[in-house]
Amino acid sequence: NAGGKYKGELIGGQSTPFQSEEGGETIVDAVSRSYTVVGICERPSYEPYTAPGYTALTLDNEAESDSYDLMMTFEEPEKAAEIMERLANSCSEDGIVFSTHASLLRFMGRSTNSSYNRVLYSMGAILMLVILFGSISLIYNAFSISVSERTKQFGLLKSIGATKKQMRQSVLFEACALSVAGIPLGILAGLGGMGITFHFVADMINRLWGTAAEKGVFLTLVVTWQSIVFAAVIAFATIIISALIPAKRAVKLSPMQAIRQSDDVRIRPEKVRTSGLTYRLFGFEGMLASKNFKRSRKKYRATVFSLFISIVLFVAATSFSDYLTGAAESTDNYSEYEVSFYLTEDNK
Repeated sequence: NAGGKYKGELIGGQSTPFQSEEGGETIVDAVSRSYTVVGICERPSYEPYTAPGYTALTLDNEAESDSYDLMMTFEEPEKAAEIMERLANSCSEDGIVFSTHASLLRFMGRSTNSSYNRVLYSMGAILMLVILFGSISLIYNAFSISVSERTKQFGLLKSIGATKKQMRQSVLFEACALSVAGIPLGILAGLGGMGITFHFVADMINRLWGTAAEKGVFLTLVVTWQSIVFAAVIAFATIIISALIPAKRAVKLSPMQAIRQSDDVRIRPEKVRTSGLTYRLFGFEGMLASKNFKRSRKKYRATVFSLFISIVLFVAATSFSDYLTGAAESTDNYSEYEVSFYLTEDNK
């Protein structure tokens, strides 16, 4: 003992903070001692910041202790709670206490809380469906926007004697060439974007999932071959289907119909007319755009649908980010102040 805190009486323990104000505590029976620094430790997470000292846990008496900690890793983490329950029932009389690493299981999506799992997987499923639908739609519309030009090309091939088999092979070769170049680049760009996103939202996720970060559990990007294959197959199938559509249309048409594109553009005077209100509101340019839209609706439907999907993806991503930020801030439970003081009966 190198001394003690004194304020009218001897003060001890870690529950009484240091009192430095005038008339506060003093150190009594102080003696001089020499110490050798053998390491640096941090304050334990369960110890109050107002404690006058740090709690240091040593292993000097390890050989004399009858208590040991055993940590296990399971190949199937989702069965951790079930295995722990069986072990607890079989060792109930031995005084052995079993517990699961709740923070790690939450990060792995294997939490013992069924409500948490439902929310997590539901949110993940919704995001996956939105992204999947948006990706398929954008790939499809990339081909649909140029469908009239492609129909004309297939009509020219058909006019010089190309068979249906040759046209299908041409389309499949073109789709494969686009897939070989586009799919790897798209996957790499997607992984890079996810890595950057996780880098910036990791702190918010850690606050949502409690003290997991303090225990060495962090949100990281994990890439599995199953997810890569799934994304590549979906993209390749979408490209093939999107490329076959104009070829199928061109095969059904005669060479002259495909070249002239008479089915894409059908002009009727009563359908192309625009109101005077359109001209007054948007001017001559707006009137021309309206007439062109009515003249070739199929082209503009693909364009409008692409814009629609882009806006949906943007709104979904922005809303998810805002909700995640709000949830992370609500878990902090902090008050905005610079100075605080406590009023007791002794210092009124």
